[in-house]
Amino acid sequence: MYSYAWQDEGKPDPGSLTVSTRCGNKLCVRHLYTRSRADATASVTRLQASGEDSHLARLTAQKVLSIRKLYAKGKVAQAELATRFGISTGHVKNILARRSWKHPNTSEDQTAKADDGTGERPHERMSAGEVHRSLDMGNGGD
Repeated sequence: MYSYAWQDEGKPDPGSLTVSTRCGNKLCVRHLYTRSRADATASVTRLQASGEDSHLARLTAQKVLSIRKLYAKGKVAQAELATRFGISTGHVKNILARRSWKHPNTSEDQTAKADDGTGERPHERMSAGEVHRSLDMGNGGD
């Protein structure tokens, strides 16, 4: 893709090497360099990695399981988990709903769904105080 710009700068034909840009801007033709096809492939693979293997990962599978376990006990709010693990509350919600970090799974991680058909656990619909009051009254949040 960048070979024309490379040769237009008066540099020799790269041959079997790949011409890439250092800045990552696909439109840039000012920061060009050559590298082997294996190096180019390894770079793309690293950028497309997911989970713990991603260079942007802030969590590990073990931390994700900890988040789910702590929340399942019903004693920790999502905002508190977000602060504790250094992530956003939206990220915590996505982890708990399995929209992100789908793969970490244990038998303890399986939680019962509410009987009302909403697919939510009762404590997801109530404030922390309501959850504790309902548990104290023995009605389980119904």
